[in-house]
Amino acid sequence: MKDLLKRLRENNIRISLSGQNLRVGASTAVIPPDLLAEIRQYKAALIAFLENNAAEDTATRPVISRAGVQASYPLSSSQRRLWVLSQMGEGNQAYTMADVYRLEGPLDRQALEYAFQALIERHEVLRTVFREDEQGDVHQFVLPRVDFAIDYHQLHGQQDPLAAVDALVSRQLSQPFDLAAGPLLRSGLYRTGPEQWVLVYLMHHIISDGWSMEVLLGEVLTLYHRRRTGQPAGLPELSLQYKDYALWQQQQLAGAALSAERAYWLGQLSGELPVLELPADRPRPAVKTYRGGSVSRSLEGGLTGRLKALFQGEGATLFMGLLAGVNALLYRYSGQGEQIIGSPVAGR
Repeated sequence: MKDLLKRLRENNIRISLSGQNLRVGASTAVIPPDLLAEIRQYKAALIAFLENNAAEDTATRPVISRAGVQASYPLSSSQRRLWVLSQMGEGNQAYTMADVYRLEGPLDRQALEYAFQALIERHEVLRTVFREDEQGDVHQFVLPRVDFAIDYHQLHGQQDPLAAVDALVSRQLSQPFDLAAGPLLRSGLYRTGPEQWVLVYLMHHIISDGWSMEVLLGEVLTLYHRRRTGQPAGLPELSLQYKDYALWQQQQLAGAALSAERAYWLGQLSGELPVLELPADRPRPAVKTYRGGSVSRSLEGGLTGRLKALFQGEGATLFMGLLAGVNALLYRYSGQGEQIIGSPVAGR
C-alpha cells in the first residue's frame, strides 16, 4: 500500500473520498494503465486507508465554528492576495480558471441548469462578492441568490462548429469578472453535433482553486444524474462554508500564538525587494503586464528517475531540486545572490 501511494504521488495522481466512493484525479489527461489497474485492484484497501486517515485527521483538526449570520465577513489571506492582484490592470483576467469538456450522448439542458443552480445554492462562496467600504477595507458578502444562466449556443450544422466553439470560449475567457457584482461563476454549453456538446465553466480564482473545480464538477454531475433519474439530490450537508474558515483564519492571525511566525516573515521580507537584472535581456517594461510566454521541456524517464533519487537522498522533493537548479542558473547569468521566483502552489 505504501509503495502504491508513493507512486501515485510521484505521478501527481490524487485520491479522495466522495461519500463511500473513491475519486481519482490526475494532473494529466491519462492515468498510466498499470496504475489504474492497481487502483481498481486495491480500491477497498485505499478507501479503508482514507477513512482511517480522515478519522485521525478529524481528531487533530482545529475546531472551526460557524461564523453566524453577519452583514459581511473578512477575506482569507489568499482571497486578499487575489483581490489586490485583480485590481492591477490585466490581473482580473489572469486569474480566471476554466475547464472545458466534450460530452457525447443525449443531454438534458434543464437538468444541467438545475444542477448548477443547486450547486450555487449549496456553496455560499459561489454566491459571494467582494466590496470595499468607505474606509477602503474589503469584505466578502454572501448574496441570497445570483443571476446565473448557462450560455447556450446551437452550432450543429455550421461549417466549422469547433472553430465557433473556440471563438465562444475565447470570448468567455476575455470577459473579466466583476468582483463587486458577481456572479463569479459562468458556464457555456455549445452543441456541435446531434449528440455532441462542449461544456465550459469558469470561475474567478478568488472563490475557488484547481482541486475545488474537480470537486464542484463531480457534484454537478451527481446532481444532474439524480435529477434525470428522479432521485433526491442526496449530497451530505456541508459542516462549514468558506466564510467560516476565512473568519477563523483571520482570528488566528490576529492572536498572539502566531506573533513569532509573523515577526520572522516580516524580517525575511523586509528591506528592498531584489529585481532580477539579466545581462543582454530586453528592457523591463515600466508597467507589469501578463503578456508572458511559456517554455516546455520533457526529460526522459531515466534522467527523471535519477533526479528524484538524488533529491530524495538530500531530503528534498523533485520540485525543490529543480527550483534550486533554476536559482543556480539565474545566479550564473546575473551574479545576484538573492532572487524572487514565483511558482503555482497547492498546499505546499
